[in-house]
Amino acid sequence: MQSIRPLRPLAGPHTSCARALTRNQRRFTTSPPLRDTSPTAHTSHVPRIAQPSLWQTLIPKPFRPPTNPVEAAERAKRRAERKASRRNFWASPYTPFLFLALLVGSNAIQIIAERREQLNFSRKTEGKIALLKEVIGKVRRGENVDVKGLLGTGDAKAEAEWEEVVRELEETDLLWERRKREESKRKKEEEPVNLQQKEREGGEDDVVKMEGRRPRFLM
Repeated sequence: MQSIRPLRPLAGPHTSCARALTRNQRRFTTSPPLRDTSPTAHTSHVPRIAQPSLWQTLIPKPFRPPTNPVEAAERAKRRAERKASRRNFWASPYTPFLFLALLVGSNAIQIIAERREQLNFSRKTEGKIALLKEVIGKVRRGENVDVKGLLGTGDAKAEAEWEEVVRELEETDLLWERRKREESKRKKEEEPVNLQQKEREGGEDDVVKMEGRRPRFLM
């Protein structure tokens, strides 16, 4: 008698789809994983502040190295134009007059500023002197005057102003005394010269007078 074999279920469409899915899963699992070989792939996990591209964008464009030959040629052309303009500027005959005008203008501005400062200080000094004269006059007349309050005793700013005024007056007095000494010395030196000149002029006048008194027959 022949052995009876168990019957197998017929392969339907569902079983074929399941086999195809398992085969595809095995194929995808056995394939090696894809890797990103771009330059930014290595710096993707680095913080933004530590990436070189951020610091390169902070550099001004004229100071960056050229990225292509066209940009390099344009920079070389602009550099040559700047050199030519500088050469033309220094070769121009009006350049010395320009520098002379700048020098004269700066000196004039400085002189005006010094005069204005001196004028302001002289006005302040005159005001302080007038106040001091007023206080002294009231004290002499026997009036009750708050001298410390009027003169600013105890106030650091007012005391510094008074000290500056007194120092300026002392320097002015010394300057006037020096000028007087120089003028007196110059006058003493000029006196002999003036006397000689007067004597010479007087001698010439005497000669002219003597010539005018000659008799007519000697003329």
